[in-house]
Amino acid sequence: MLGHPAPPRSATVTPRSAGLRAVFILLTAVTLPLLASCASTGTLGTDRVVVELYDSQNDLHLALANESHPDHAGMSSRLRADATLKLARDEVIGALLSDLDRLGFAETAQPGAPPQLARGWVSVSRGDLQASFVVPVTGATADQIMRFADMKLLLDDYYGGIGALQYVENPGGAQTLRNASRRIVGGGRP
Repeated sequence: MLGHPAPPRSATVTPRSAGLRAVFILLTAVTLPLLASCASTGTLGTDRVVVELYDSQNDLHLALANESHPDHAGMSSRLRADATLKLARDEVIGALLSDLDRLGFAETAQPGAPPQLARGWVSVSRGDLQASFVVPVTGATADQIMRFADMKLLLDDYYGGIGALQYVENPGGAQTLRNASRRIVGGGRP
């Protein structure tokens, strides 16, 4: 055939794809400012806010939530499977959201939960809204990798600075403490 080659399928604009794109742009325009608004005001209101990070390379999962939300009342006194989620003062979560915005989270995040399979992600949930910055398993750009590294360092800094009273099941923990105590009393090193 002579003439111009057909455009790749991904570049073909159909009425359906144009409509989906318009819906996506509208959702992004509405969702991301709402998520970022708590960072600029410094108050979280009555919303449950959770900031999470997952790095598949190190199997690292961090989660911070605002302690003032009623869902978190008594969290430290309930048995949980793990101690990943830490509670922070609303002001701390607000500052974290501001810092994430400074790193470009609001500009680069997509509405919705992160995918099951990803190299890494940072997700912010506020009430029923969620936005996620995702680094794909393949085809990640240098900018995505650098932004994720910056967000990971930021979240790790906040997460490490927050103490946690956690109630988790660790059947071997008591025996470990008893053994260490016996070594100390007996003159051995722990």
